[in-house]
Amino acid sequence: MSRPITQAELLQWSVLHTATANEDAPRREGPPVPREPIDAKWLDVILGKEHAVLMKECVETITTSSSNAEKRAAFERLEELVESLDNANDLEPLRLWAPIIDVLKNENEDEEIRMYAAWTLGTAVQNNPKAQAAFLRANGLEPLLNILRSTSSLSILNKALYTLSSTVRQNPTGFDQAVQLGVFNTLATVLRNGDTKLLTRTIFLIRALVEEEDAPVSKKAAEECVENGLLGLIIDVIGHSATGDSADADLIEKGLCLLSVFGERYPEMVTEEMGKQVRGVLSQLASVESVQEALQHANKVYA
Repeated sequence: MSRPITQAELLQWSVLHTATANEDAPRREGPPVPREPIDAKWLDVILGKEHAVLMKECVETITTSSSNAEKRAAFERLEELVESLDNANDLEPLRLWAPIIDVLKNENEDEEIRMYAAWTLGTAVQNNPKAQAAFLRANGLEPLLNILRSTSSLSILNKALYTLSSTVRQNPTGFDQAVQLGVFNTLATVLRNGDTKLLTRTIFLIRALVEEEDAPVSKKAAEECVENGLLGLIIDVIGHSATGDSADADLIEKGLCLLSVFGERYPEMVTEEMGKQVRGVLSQLASVESVQEALQHANKVYA
């Protein structure tokens, strides 16, 4: 990338190329005096480069630089740029999806740089159906799920889950493709191995899918929860969270809300054994004051 222009240089250019009628540049008779051509770098400063050019420069730095600091700075700028829906939609015609996904897939890449790749992808697809479709066409979902299954880095896992959530929620096409790739089995792996923050976000995502307004998506999500043992894992997670010195209220509350939603929407899927497990953990949580409202609701559903 080019060297940033300093304020002093910008002031110098301004003085040299600005004239007033009576003071700096008296009126002259005769033909006009040719002016020095304006350097393109000053135009970039004044007008700003087109975002498409900036995004291509960022990705070029990410894929060619040997400096993690330069890559990190480029990713920070790129992530900021793709917050714009128009810029995110330009990733496909600019052919920038593949190189970003490749960074995420590269196990030899620096952990922080891979985290930034996942973060940028998530920002690009969030609340953007056109970018979501482009991400799916770029085959970004499968490597994302592979990372959630196998990566131990919590920073990468959290951003990968963010990207997954942004891709499949309120997006039946993305949801169907994720199911075909085993997303609920992947989420089961996360529930077995994640930390509190990751577990909370995973439970929230599962609940969002079970609560989808699209009825076929909602029902399929519930069926996949049963088939992959997610509800039993969630019961274990919230039960374990309540056994320590300090219960994680947010995690427990989100788990209880998911169990309540599932029981209300799909009571026919609640087996006798599962109902027994739920009532057991509800009894265990009776002393956790911070989750009493969610607990009361769950008790009514599973009474």
